Amino acid sequence: VYDLLKEKLSPYREMLSYVAEGDLHPGAVTMVISGDRPIKRLLADSVRYMFLDGRPEDLDSKYMSPENVPFVSSHYRTLIDLSSEGTLNEGERKKLQEFVSRCHDRGAKVRLWATPEDEELWRQLLQSGVDLVNTDELERLTKFLKSDYEH
Repeated sequence: VYDLLKEKLSPYREMLSYVAEGDLHPGAVTMVISGDRPIKRLLADSVRYMFLDGRPEDLDSKYMSPENVPFVSSHYRTLIDLSSEGTLNEGERKKLQEFVSRCHDRGAKVRLWATPEDEELWRQLLQSGVDLVNTDELERLTKFLKSDYEH
C-alpha cells in the first residue's frame, strides 16, 4: 500500500510537506499514515511525502521527531478517565497536560480520538494543550471554535 500511495501522491508533490535527506520542508498539506504504519519502509526513503501518526509508545523511540512524527494520536481512554459528567477532574487534567508536554517537547501535536461530543470537554482538552479536536460534528465544532471560548 505504501508504494501505491507514493505513486498516487506524485502529481500533488508541489503542495505536500516532505522530508529530503532528513530536512523537513512544510507544505500546504501533510499526509499522515495511521493504522498499520510501514515505519521501516517510510523511514528508509531519502525523500518522502508521508509521515507517521505517532502513538504514545512512540515518544521514546529513536524515530520520534517532527520530521517523522508530526502528531501523536490516541483513543482518549488510554490516557484519561472522564468523570461521570464527561469532564476532566484536576488529576486527569494534570495527567493530560503532562502527556501533552511530552509530545510538544518532541515536536509533535496531540490528537485524541473518540472523545465525547461535548463542548465543555472540548474546552478542557484545548485548555490542557490538545492541538487537534477529533469530531464527527464539524459544524458544531466550527461554531464552538469561532465562539468566545477561553483556552
